[in-house]
Amino acid sequence: MSTEFIMVPVPRDRVQEVYRLLATEPVLPTAALTGEEEAEPWTDSDITRAYRESPPRMKLFLDYLASMPGQAVTSEETAKAVDYTRHQQAGMLGAFGRRVKNRYGRSTWFFEYGWNDKRGEWTYSMEAGPAKVLRGI
Repeated sequence: MSTEFIMVPVPRDRVQEVYRLLATEPVLPTAALTGEEEAEPWTDSDITRAYRESPPRMKLFLDYLASMPGQAVTSEETAKAVDYTRHQQAGMLGAFGRRVKNRYGRSTWFFEYGWNDKRGEWTYSMEAGPAKVLRGI
């Protein structure tokens, strides 16, 4: 696996601000950034596999979303549900995003996410289909 790096010029007095920003934002699948659509929807068995291969805190995160299908919750709420700081949760979601891409060959997640400008944080939700799969595990 090769990783491509790019150089981004940042004024010296703003480097720490950039580091803080990168530490607080989850690494989103490429499709979320480019607007691409997933070629194949997640199957029930793929969702089950991703869940079973997840570490305990990621399972708690997914369980929390599955317990409220279709309801958007904030990153603060999900972090509290898994007993993580928002920074720790961002790292967890970054790892999940890399696993989704590298292990499952996917460019999207099986739950929704988006930035809420009004609240200044990420929100997450899970549709009824994937939620039902997870509640059945």
